[in-house]
Amino acid sequence: AAAVAEIKQQEKEDQRKISEDYDEDYDEEKPIDKSPDGRFLKFDEELGRGSFKTVYRGLDTETGVAVAWCELQEQKLSKPERQRFRDEAEMLKGLQHPNIVKFYDYWERTDGKRKYIVLITELMTSGTLKLYLKRFKRINVKVLKSWCRQILKGLYFFTYTSAPLLYIET
Repeated sequence: AAAVAEIKQQEKEDQRKISEDYDEDYDEEKPIDKSPDGRFLKFDEELGRGSFKTVYRGLDTETGVAVAWCELQEQKLSKPERQRFRDEAEMLKGLQHPNIVKFYDYWERTDGKRKYIVLITELMTSGTLKLYLKRFKRINVKVLKSWCRQILKGLYFFTYTSAPLLYIET
């Protein structure tokens, strides 16, 4: 047990060093925020905005993979909605399926008077179906079938597991 605790402590120190090294070695693109445990970094590049959510580019320092750093304005959620969100976020951490966006972590943050919830998810670089339909006048049937198949596989997963379906407006 002591050896496991020592390994975990060393991993935490390594994560802190990665964050610190990243700040020092790459002046052009310094992170503007990081997660409480130092694993995730936020950059000053806005990727999208909804009525109560803003998405920034982030980085998972544990894997070196780009992530989506989503900030939800907490004041727009009622107290029961916030609790429901926390419960569902805990459940989503363990959810894994190739056709479901990966959910890594979440935490609450206060910035002056502003309270918000930070979500870290897989970064989807291909865009949305809506964007694809706007961008291309003619729909490629193979692409459309592929997207439909992926959506149905994700819905099937939710239908035949105990995982509740969660929708957050983007």
